[in-house]
Amino acid sequence: MLKAIILEDEVNNLAYLQDLLTENCPEVNLVATATSVKEGLRLAEVQEFDLALLDVELRDGTAFDWLNQLPHIKFHLIFITAYDHYALQAIRFSAIDYLLKPLQIEDLIQAIKKVKQQQQQQEENSRLRQLLANLKAAPENKRIAIAQQEKTEFIRLRDIIRCQGDGNYTHIILSDRKITVAKTLREYEKLLRDEGFVRIHQSHLVQIKCVATYHRQEGGYLKLLDGTRLSVSRHRREYVLEQIRKNGKSD
Repeated sequence: MLKAIILEDEVNNLAYLQDLLTENCPEVNLVATATSVKEGLRLAEVQEFDLALLDVELRDGTAFDWLNQLPHIKFHLIFITAYDHYALQAIRFSAIDYLLKPLQIEDLIQAIKKVKQQQQQQEENSRLRQLLANLKAAPENKRIAIAQQEKTEFIRLRDIIRCQGDGNYTHIILSDRKITVAKTLREYEKLLRDEGFVRIHQSHLVQIKCVATYHRQEGGYLKLLDGTRLSVSRHRREYVLEQIRKNGKSD
């Protein structure tokens, strides 16, 4: 899903573009709109977005004035204007597409498709860079790609405390937050079992370095460094204990 904003100062044009996106571009989530450079700058300070659809002529300047005042441009651009003499400058700002008013539905759909294709290519490039980095990295600096709905995040393995299965989803527990991913725990077990992680239960995969103690009471359970207490499955107990002993953690 693409998070998008619109900068457009004509009320009717703004409403028309919103309707076009809603009816024809389900992959776009319109998160905010602005009608001036000033409003657009305030918006960019508080709102994350992947795509900006920009009218060139705004109330207090141009879309280029807005772009020139941003500290970073990490989003895609589509210019929509009645003034074709702006095309060259739009290209210099790496616009995905340049659409002339009156806006045609097919032109908008094709422009959005280009944005999606480029976004996917950027994700593939970032995964390739991470692959090459992992091949050269020390074990403690390895990262894993966590694909989410709107982005791919690269997490250091050493920052993962545990993974908890929940049907077709897995909750990845870090020290400061939780990430939920549409993959099974079995898939993460395959990825992480040779990286210092052990499956202790049907629902739990734990990083051994994050184990504080193993307790034999109540059928056996682990206490983690963050205070979490997790039961150890009976049929996994011997294997888990073997991994625990290797790290010198036992009760």
